[in-house]
Amino acid sequence: MNKIYFNLLFLCISASKLLGQDYATLQKAMKAERDYKYCKAIKHYKTAIENDPDNEYLHYKIGKNYFNQNDYAESIYHMEKANKVMKDSMNYHFDMYHLYSVTGYTALAKESFIRYINLCPTCVKSDLLPGGQSNKFIYSRPIKEPELMGYESNKTESYSYIMDDNKIQTLNVKLGCKENSKAINFREHLTYNYSCHDFMFFDVKHKKQPDRAGGHRYGPYTISKDKKTIYVTKLDKEKDRMFIYTSTREISEENISWRNFNLLEIEIDKGGFDYIHPMLTSDEKHLIFSSNQPGGLGGYDLWIGEIENGTKLKNIKNLGTYVNTPGDECFPTIYDDKVIFFASNGHFGLGNLDIYAGVRGKGNRFNKTYNLGSNFNSVNDDYALFYHQKKNVGYFTSNRYLNKCENNLDRIYKQSFDKMKVTITVKDELNRPVSGMKVSIPSANVEMKTNQLGQITASVSPIGYKKVVISGDKHQLVDTSLYPFENRLNVVARRNLANDVVTFSLLSYPFENAYPNVFYKITNTADCSNYSGYTDEAGIGQVALYSAEEYKMEVPELGYVSPIIKFTSEKNKIFVTSDLPVKREITREAEKAPIVQVNMSDRFTIYYETTQWYISDVLEKQIQYVVRELNRNPNYKLELSSHTDCQGDSKVNLVLSRQRLAEAIKLFFSRGVNESQIIGRYFGEEKPVNNCHCDGANNYDCSNEDLKKNRRTEVRLIK
Repeated sequence: MNKIYFNLLFLCISASKLLGQDYATLQKAMKAERDYKYCKAIKHYKTAIENDPDNEYLHYKIGKNYFNQNDYAESIYHMEKANKVMKDSMNYHFDMYHLYSVTGYTALAKESFIRYINLCPTCVKSDLLPGGQSNKFIYSRPIKEPELMGYESNKTESYSYIMDDNKIQTLNVKLGCKENSKAINFREHLTYNYSCHDFMFFDVKHKKQPDRAGGHRYGPYTISKDKKTIYVTKLDKEKDRMFIYTSTREISEENISWRNFNLLEIEIDKGGFDYIHPMLTSDEKHLIFSSNQPGGLGGYDLWIGEIENGTKLKNIKNLGTYVNTPGDECFPTIYDDKVIFFASNGHFGLGNLDIYAGVRGKGNRFNKTYNLGSNFNSVNDDYALFYHQKKNVGYFTSNRYLNKCENNLDRIYKQSFDKMKVTITVKDELNRPVSGMKVSIPSANVEMKTNQLGQITASVSPIGYKKVVISGDKHQLVDTSLYPFENRLNVVARRNLANDVVTFSLLSYPFENAYPNVFYKITNTADCSNYSGYTDEAGIGQVALYSAEEYKMEVPELGYVSPIIKFTSEKNKIFVTSDLPVKREITREAEKAPIVQVNMSDRFTIYYETTQWYISDVLEKQIQYVVRELNRNPNYKLELSSHTDCQGDSKVNLVLSRQRLAEAIKLFFSRGVNESQIIGRYFGEEKPVNNCHCDGANNYDCSNEDLKKNRRTEVRLIK
């Protein structure tokens, strides 16, 4: 929803709800609110509520103003009174989500968040629930308080821009003792009320700085690595808009000033909106900026555009719903191409503007958002974090409480990025923990072995991408990365191909008659891996496996299932039948019982457990029949069609059906079927055999037995 729509909605609701009120009082309240004079607005709204105490919309308005004043108890009291009239307003539920988040009512915050995304499912990702994996505090408890950078005057200091790894430039302005700065008031406090360092925007050759008043209208900026190009925020008072201006300069002893600031053309600018807080990307080919233009999620969003000839931004894109919210996202700074820092009052946080890290995933899109937590953030505004690479510290601006006189004045603070605990879990292909695996993180000097749960816990810096190497005697090497601020990493370790060749004979006892051309199946008791084949003309089988491990053997044709066995390097004798007669008492009923003939079919179905693709329930005689037919008739084809039930995400189900198909192909290939005879297809949840209907992860009209009928691979012999 864009800003114009909400303004129109506000006017409509105002007209219907405030009928009969003292019009002059309400006009004063709304004007004070627009001018950020919340105390005065609250005073006028109180007068209106005294005349109409049951007006829920008035309670909503005064609650919003208390919220802006950080008076959360009064805000909750009034906002909750407006629940009935605002129940269908996604803005209201978003406000309540943020209000409950700030005050620590996480359960209520989640409830409000769910109502909000139900009203606006495209506004924000559902996994950004308060405290969720993609929206959690990196530092839940402050290890140490940030260090104030030593200013002892009533001059505010903000935006600690780092240059040359040593120089830090700032914006500053002198305010009276009773004046408060509020970062969210972009026009009032981040543009013409802040001046910049004189060498940055003024001609230092003049003792009296020319156009100093003009300098006060500049705000947050970004400078190229060669210090010859600058992009800066500037307020145009005549148009009542903020724009991004750019300038270039030739640096010499005689000329270090910026001249001729030109308006940066923005391809999507349709007029009427602000463009602020520019920040160059690492390659200096793109510019990230903040804007309240339509097409975003509401408030100020972060956007990125391609720089053309230093004068225009084109191919502009919104950074997406993991970064942006219907609140305000602003003050972007760059760590590297994969990580940005930014300030937001829309994500789950401690209050007002908090500092967050946005991390790009493998698809080059931002898919994680992390709150930097109470090491950096407070209940007031915290923003504009610049990271010092060599010192591993962040410089940021905050108007947190200092003392009675300096309450809510912007100051620059320094805070280190302390190590955080990371848990790495290693599991095998059957989702079972693997112990004894060696886990190395070279950049953090970590080298540990997984415990019985397949886990290690290590302390590492949250900044930067870290290479993780996992190795073991029986598993393939895993070379992966730990993303910035990620505190959990799950890894699948695949077993090496077995290379211990063992030979065995299938014999009868005690005369040792051999069984040629008989199918056998060997199962590893540790990881359930299967090895199968046929004995040769002499009744001898040969297979590559791990000789030191324990196995079970099945010979379905002879009805044999072995106890746990271990193979040796020499020829192994396995007695599968007995030559000794067995005395049996045959009853009359048994004599009369007919011999049942099992009819082999050209079609049958293999079923699976939920989310699994491994074949545990094998119809052995049926499979042997199909294999024999295919071996005898090279022109025959085997069609395998794999499916899933409708539970879960459809894309995940498509991948799962592909894995089931691969496992089925491997099963028949291991029995000796020529790969050219196999036709494989997978369909995900598209072709159920019944009328099961699901909604996401929940099913409504099916039993588990009905769902299992859809978790299948259909086998068909084509003659």
